[in-house]
Amino acid sequence: MAHITTNTTTIKITGMHCASCDILVKLKLKVLHNITEVVPNRDAGLITITHKGALSLDEINGVLCEYGYKVYSADQAVVQSSEGSMATTKSPGDLQETLGIAAILCILYYFANQFDLLSSVATTSSATTSGAFVLGLIASISTCMATTGAVFTSFVNKQAKTQVLMTALSFMIGRVLSYGAFGYALALFGGAFLRLVQFGSGLNLLMAAILILVGLDMLHLVSLGKILSYLPGRHLLLSLEEKRSKSLKPWMSATLLGGLTYLLPCGFTLSTQAYALTLGNPVQSALLMMAFALGTLPALLGITLLSKVRTHHFYYLFLKVVALIIIAVGLGYVANTAELYGYRLISLQSDSFAGESAPIENGKQIVKMTARSAGYFPSEFVVKAGIPVEWQITGKEINGCQGTIQAPKVGVSLVVLKEGENKVEFTPVDKGYVTFSCSMGMFSGRFKVI
Repeated sequence: MAHITTNTTTIKITGMHCASCDILVKLKLKVLHNITEVVPNRDAGLITITHKGALSLDEINGVLCEYGYKVYSADQAVVQSSEGSMATTKSPGDLQETLGIAAILCILYYFANQFDLLSSVATTSSATTSGAFVLGLIASISTCMATTGAVFTSFVNKQAKTQVLMTALSFMIGRVLSYGAFGYALALFGGAFLRLVQFGSGLNLLMAAILILVGLDMLHLVSLGKILSYLPGRHLLLSLEEKRSKSLKPWMSATLLGGLTYLLPCGFTLSTQAYALTLGNPVQSALLMMAFALGTLPALLGITLLSKVRTHHFYYLFLKVVALIIIAVGLGYVANTAELYGYRLISLQSDSFAGESAPIENGKQIVKMTARSAGYFPSEFVVKAGIPVEWQITGKEINGCQGTIQAPKVGVSLVVLKEGENKVEFTPVDKGYVTFSCSMGMFSGRFKVI
């Protein structure tokens, strides 16, 4: 019997954009009979393949093209890299395009702020499950969903016709339930830890760092792939998908497989997880994560169509817009934190001020405010410098971020509010504005010191 030589070949690949792409390429190529190992290098746009006998680029492209990827030999890559929008190399034109989009977004922000369109959005829709659902829809057309979609179609298509519908539904149910369960645990244990250590405004900076890194990763300026690739979910998912345990019925395997997709590396999921952590309410966090997962489900049924969308240039323009918006939100968290300490960089708040002067009783300025699920009411007050302030806060159904308050500029560190009456005292010294907010800056208000 002739000995088959084992070789290692490195080839050019285009279309890889995130850590999930690494998993997808490895998952699909290892199905080929003569390939024993695949090591993707997304940043370099290369994959190193260990194979027995000859390597067929046509066969590889036949497996990968439906997901928006294409491979070339080293010689072909020099010619082909300039022909399509799938090239991974950066160019001055690419940078100019990104800066142009950023300039347009800045102009839109300026006019929206002038007409006071952002303050209501910042305090309502961003905190809703519908917002998470929309984010899930956006994430579903990103390359983050390519791996989930590939696993879904690969597993479902290999079932008997009578089991396809049940298997597909089981996969989706497993995905949604796992997002809910992990979201519940995230807020239950993570939120308790953050309250224990009194993280305060540092949580704003943590959220900002996550969002900015996710945005920069989408623009290929940094790479989160190396960090996210260590998550255990990828190994569990690959193992289950490849082995297809005979001890489990198809619907059971599909449910478990769908559940494990929660652990796949995805910047959109990471951003939603970071926000869910700040809610401080396990039920709200679970609903938020489940809404996000529901938003990704329609794309599972059209994953092949979406792969074709990813080959068009407008798709990359869309990703750049989303990436820049994510970075802008992260910078907004930085600005909110700075404003808490008296440094106003930029603000979503209107320059108009509706606060009334606080009455003085027994030598103290009395400020009355209610904290409830929708925020702080009222949220603007006028106080005089040099006179102590007694801040009377009534907690009503506080079950999230609004159950905390901080105003570090006047020495009020993070305070965890309880249901009913709460009292916070401070003495304003410097004239100007004093901003207060919840631990994440999602709900805020101001004192005007005169």
